[in-house]
Amino acid sequence: MRYVFAAAAAILLGFAATVVTLSESALRIPARLRQVSDPPGASEVSVRSTDGTLLRGALFRPRAPVGKAVLVLHGLGDTRRGAAAFAPMLTERGFTVLVPDSRGHGASGGDLVTYGIREKDDVRAWVSTLPEGRVYGLGESMGAAILIQALEAEPRLRSVVAECSYATFRDAALDRIPRLAPWAAFARVPILEAAFWYIFWRYGLDLDMASPAAALARSRTPVLLIHGLADDRTAPEQSRRLHAAAPHTTELWEVPGAGHTRAFAAAGDEFQRRVLEWFEK
Repeated sequence: MRYVFAAAAAILLGFAATVVTLSESALRIPARLRQVSDPPGASEVSVRSTDGTLLRGALFRPRAPVGKAVLVLHGLGDTRRGAAAFAPMLTERGFTVLVPDSRGHGASGGDLVTYGIREKDDVRAWVSTLPEGRVYGLGESMGAAILIQALEAEPRLRSVVAECSYATFRDAALDRIPRLAPWAAFARVPILEAAFWYIFWRYGLDLDMASPAAALARSRTPVLLIHGLADDRTAPEQSRRLHAAAPHTTELWEVPGAGHTRAFAAAGDEFQRRVLEWFEK
């Protein structure tokens, strides 16, 4: 009998260890991934969010400004350096481009990544620094999800382009658990429930509040949804769910052969045309 109890204890300990490990890794970016240097041609800017967190980013100014600005948000684990790849096509059309490090990433402060719960306030803080009369948003993956969640609280965003967003963080987490911990795939639902409970207990975060689909359903802001059909990180079905949540204010472009946040690489000219037309409507 003692072997049965020992086996049960080992299983419970393994379950608990998996829950804590996955929870903490989801909320914190390793220091080695937070190293960042300013992209060429950019000036560093900073702002404090509503909770006092110091955020840093890069600002690109066009040679011939047209009174418009684009806030570009990177995905999980990336920095402003990666998202700055969009700056040239936008500044050439006269847009000022602001590319921040998301909280908990790069040079920005904040220990925790909250998938839009706190980051939507960061969006408001960044938009307040832009003097341009017309402000737009372009986001990749988590950055796309953050922008969508910020729409209700930030009416100055005139339209948004969201590539490879998830519909809810719960959906994204369910899909990711087997990739992060293959041995946990068979128990991903109880692991996820335990992880959400642990995160709420320890940090006071209800990750069910991270729901771009719910935010989009309440918003009237136009959103262009882009998703690569070869995305193996966030299933294309996620953007289809977003489109279904707000069919009258969203447009969905699915890109054949494009992986996760790789639509620009797979269909550069078409990507540029669609994005610029969306912002210039």
